Amino acid sequence: MEEILSLKGVKKRFGTVEVLREINLSLKRGDFVAILGPSGSGKSTLLHIAGGLELPTEGGVYLFGRRIDNLPEGERDRFRRGKVAYIFQFHYLLEDFTVYENLELFGKLLKVKNLKRKIEEVLRLLKLEHRRDFKPQKLSGGERQRVAIGRALVSGAPLILADEPTGNLDPKQSEEIFTLFKELNERGTTFLVVTHNLNLLRFFNKVYTLEGGVLKPFEG
Repeated sequence: MEEILSLKGVKKRFGTVEVLREINLSLKRGDFVAILGPSGSGKSTLLHIAGGLELPTEGGVYLFGRRIDNLPEGERDRFRRGKVAYIFQFHYLLEDFTVYENLELFGKLLKVKNLKRKIEEVLRLLKLEHRRDFKPQKLSGGERQRVAIGRALVSGAPLILADEPTGNLDPKQSEEIFTLFKELNERGTTFLVVTHNLNLLRFFNKVYTLEGGVLKPFEG
């Protein structure tokens, strides 16, 4: 199975504070992986390093077989564009634009091919066709988060990194979002998800904990 992401001996320090200690992690195509940990444990930092948004202090980050942490910033950004997509806890939608326009602007930024067709597919998949012309303030919390997920899907990225993607949603909405994630995963999308919700762990095929800067398999 193809290795999508590999962290080898990754450490991260902010001044004298060591946030990540000797992190080793491997994701293969089709993995659906969770990282648990208390607030401030470095989960978001780990996710940012995994996607090339932040650099490790030591160690190597490999995406699709290529080391990216030692690339110049512009080259690193070009390489990961279209390969990695982020979903954050807060949707960060453009409030003055409709659902369709939010997806369209993001797709144009990434120069996605066949963008109109791609957006229509995503709207159907996310059950948002009837909300396409609504602005974010007219949407429910779950619908806003589905639009945020839609941006990641429009990119066509085979790896999605999600940082507490249901942290602001109720249990029913969280179940709906993770059921969708699982469907996407079964279609071939690889996921690395930071979450604190133990009720969602049944969706994952691998679960890790991050505490004190150390990543290890979950033993719950």
